[in-house]
Amino acid sequence: MLTETALLQEIVAHPHEEDLWLVFADWLEDRGDPRGELVRLRHGLTRSIEVEGRAGKESRLQELLAAGVEPITPTRTNSIGMKLSLIPPGKFLMGSPASEKNRMEWEDQVAVTLTRAFYLGETEVTQAQWKAVMGAEPWRDDDDDFQEGPEYPATYVSWDDAVAFCRNLTKQEHSAGRLAQGWRYALPTEAQWEYACRAGTTTAYSFGDDPALLGDYAWFIENAWDLGEEYAHEVRLKKPNAWNLYDMHGNACEWCADYWHHREIPNLSPQSDPTGPTEDLGRVLRSGCGYKEAHYCRSSFRDGTLPTDRGDSLTFRLAAIPTE
Repeated sequence: MLTETALLQEIVAHPHEEDLWLVFADWLEDRGDPRGELVRLRHGLTRSIEVEGRAGKESRLQELLAAGVEPITPTRTNSIGMKLSLIPPGKFLMGSPASEKNRMEWEDQVAVTLTRAFYLGETEVTQAQWKAVMGAEPWRDDDDDFQEGPEYPATYVSWDDAVAFCRNLTKQEHSAGRLAQGWRYALPTEAQWEYACRAGTTTAYSFGDDPALLGDYAWFIENAWDLGEEYAHEVRLKKPNAWNLYDMHGNACEWCADYWHHREIPNLSPQSDPTGPTEDLGRVLRSGCGYKEAHYCRSSFRDGTLPTDRGDSLTFRLAAIPTE
């Protein structure tokens, strides 16, 4: 007899098998579960860039999320209690269209294919998770006000610090047999991050184009710093996107693996599993943060800074990626 757990386990074992996602959607819909429609829509919108009736399907996906339908995707929980969502392979337009309000000149669109599934943390790495691996409390080095608690993001973390965390946790879990050989923890690439943030959408935000709705999904200047709350907030307090990822818009800027680049003549040819330039001075930041205006929290917004920089709005989100 099929069960939800058994179907999710089958998807984990064969994440590239498209039919399994549709079987799962059918199974949910046969039971009157609205998550089935969400799974079907998300699957269709991430399998191809050219989708018939895309605008209407995106709108319906966003309506379901706004109504409180809980996203569902296979997850894994590691030794420090971090829950990661399975993100299947797919295709998307990375960047923003010329018509998008307040877009930046370095957001030119490019068609991207991600050929391998990966896992991404449902939340930014928390203080409790950081201390479990690194022991230190870097946010205490900040002269500004900070909030402390197990569910607050680990801030004041440089790119170099984040990479060290990934390396240490990989070694720790390989030694304990908790992470399969052929997998490692890492920062997501910029393409992986945006694909996961969009979750099948092409709108300015994963929930649509209206910045007036941002407060339901994100901490940004209007509901954080302007109110005197000059810090990154606890995770999971806002609505998630369609892959059950929280705070992909706002709260704290998230490091990505790629070197930062701002080319006058960007490469706009279709790309497969892009990893960015091979060298530069800075590293990419995504998400926006609590002191940024709404347009800095869009899905396509990108920034960069030196990998040694630390700050009260610098954090990261863990990915688990295949190495073979």
